[in-house]
Amino acid sequence: MKNILIPSDFSLQSLACIEDLVHKFRSEQLNIVFVHVFLLSNSVVDLMLLSRRRKEYSYISDEFWSNCKRLESRYWQQINSIKVDCFYGSTVAVFKNYLESHKIDLIVYPQQYHFQQLSKESFDPAKLIAKSGKEVLILQKEKKQKPISPYAWVKNMTYQWSLN
Repeated sequence: MKNILIPSDFSLQSLACIEDLVHKFRSEQLNIVFVHVFLLSNSVVDLMLLSRRRKEYSYISDEFWSNCKRLESRYWQQINSIKVDCFYGSTVAVFKNYLESHKIDLIVYPQQYHFQQLSKESFDPAKLIAKSGKEVLILQKEKKQKPISPYAWVKNMTYQWSLN
């Protein structure tokens, strides 16, 4: 079982890497967590009510949720779960604790991912990820190869004649 964290802005584009992940890790079961990082508030009231916060989850569209469920059911043999989470903090120590508590084995950065703020509290996770000590995979979009013509070998053929 491989637990994978993917930084996300919860857009449908961030789901495009799932198919590539499934192909890359064909023989493994996957737990995938899409995460957006938010700065921790300085307000005592906000900190006391942090466990009850749902404001950040309003940034996740119903379309994103339904596509996560669709991908889970499409790749049910390989994807054990797709979760969506918000991480609150900006220090490496807290981020490492988060990774440990979620038993994250690998952080995947889709090549086309560019950090997008969802709110003024959004925080670019690049520095946290770089200092986390976890393996980071830059996932490049696999290109579909053109089928090779059955007659492609003809242009590379050489002829030899024997007079025996």
